[in-house]
Amino acid sequence: MVAAPTWSAAAQTEGGASADDATAEAEDDAGAESEASAEGSASAEGSASAEGSASAEGSASDGEDYDPRQMRTEGLDDEAARSRFRVGQTLYDEGRFLEAAREFERAFELSQRASLLFNAYLAYRDAGQLADGVRTLDAYLTNAPDVADAEPLRHRLEAMRETLAEQREREAAEEAERQALQEERERLAREAEEARRRAELAEAEGGVSPVGIVVGGVGVGMLAGGLVSGLLANGQFDDIEAACPDQRCVVGFDLEGERATQDRLNRTTDVLLFGGAAVTLTGLVLLFVLDPATDDDDAGAPASASASCGPTGCRADLTGDF
Repeated sequence: MVAAPTWSAAAQTEGGASADDATAEAEDDAGAESEASAEGSASAEGSASAEGSASAEGSASDGEDYDPRQMRTEGLDDEAARSRFRVGQTLYDEGRFLEAAREFERAFELSQRASLLFNAYLAYRDAGQLADGVRTLDAYLTNAPDVADAEPLRHRLEAMRETLAEQREREAAEEAERQALQEERERLAREAEEARRRAELAEAEGGVSPVGIVVGGVGVGMLAGGLVSGLLANGQFDDIEAACPDQRCVVGFDLEGERATQDRLNRTTDVLLFGGAAVTLTGLVLLFVLDPATDDDDAGAPASASASCGPTGCRADLTGDF
């Protein structure tokens, strides 16, 4: 739960009652009429309001430890920036962390208040955006190096940087693996096309049956597809493990959706691998059994082939006159 913000002496507490807001507006009007008098009055009343708010917040949190998730609003007295902060706080409370983070960063651009960068860091962290979380926390510590909890925050930043580096290395390795698999699949496709052309040439010259070559090429392609989907399923499992250590997922991570994707990839892998093995075996059988020189008029019953896979393995059935 995000704590109600405490404004500077020139503004009332964000979480205060509407009567306090009306008082603040009246004080601003009075300031327009008499600048010197209003400044003194606003300072005194703002201090009293801030103390009252601090007392209320303190009584609400008696017996509780310091919450590092609490948003920081020190010195946020610029109206445009304060408006952006309010929007961001509402979005954060609704669980729309990424949108909230962007509002906090816009508020920082308007006011240059470092506390807004800390709020942006919290929102990016809860949105699961590690890179942006590192960026905004680093910017916060750069703009406010002397905050009371700077040292533990620096330790946290270093840990996040290490995690981010490991994540990027893993993503780079997965991308290289996907690229290699794509190149291998393209190579297999070219070889299958060349095999088809050779089969057509062999048929014209009375060589081996092109049917076996074509069927075998399809089987090899299915095996390659099964290998690709298997590696993707393994990568999906690694992503889930990284986002949900000790069975606890980062905020915003769709565990059910990711698991559903992994299940689909696993099923696709099984179908392609078993089916590819069966079709490849059928192609090999057809390659050596069918006679390409047999004329359709002289042939008896046309040759046919079928393949199936079960829990214990795959089989291929072939019928025809030889």
